[in-house]
Amino acid sequence: MDLAAPFEGTLLIPEKILAGDSPVTLDTGETVAQIRRPFFAVRHAFDILDAAGGTVGHGGAVGFFRRRWPVRGADGTVLLEFTVAWTGPSGRSRILLNTGAELSLKGSWWMSRSFTVHHGDDLVAEIQPTTHAMSLRNDTYAFSLRTPLLSVIAAVGLAQSIRNEVQASRNRAHQNTIHHHT
Repeated sequence: MDLAAPFEGTLLIPEKILAGDSPVTLDTGETVAQIRRPFFAVRHAFDILDAAGGTVGHGGAVGFFRRRWPVRGADGTVLLEFTVAWTGPSGRSRILLNTGAELSLKGSWWMSRSFTVHHGDDLVAEIQPTTHAMSLRNDTYAFSLRTPLLSVIAAVGLAQSIRNEVQASRNRAHQNTIHHHT
């Protein structure tokens, strides 16, 4: 499978594991990619690997407010840039593809676990949790791409960027709660 080619189908994006690489599979169970997250990642950096373990892309937060998440191919080419709305990932965020196409991401305000990707008024992808909210692995997602606008590399990078931003938002909210109660 050419991970850089436009893809249509469903990818199962796993929750972060403590040691090793997380496999990304098709809905058939076939591993097509992996996500490597360093234990102490600066700016939520991550690598995207092919099924054999070769690096095919990477991503992480950039900018002073860490609201931009570029996803790059192995050669450094920007495949997409995900810009988080000021209201967080559940607001209307922007995804700019290297083709010049602009997509928008809209999330549910309830726990930021479900997202839709739109090109204009057209729904092009959905990201849905595959576990319930109180599960130990509550950030495991099914990324269903309805139209071939994103490659597997770009889709995995986008899903990981969204997940990292959601986790960062949760951490900020938790820290604010702690500061208000002390």
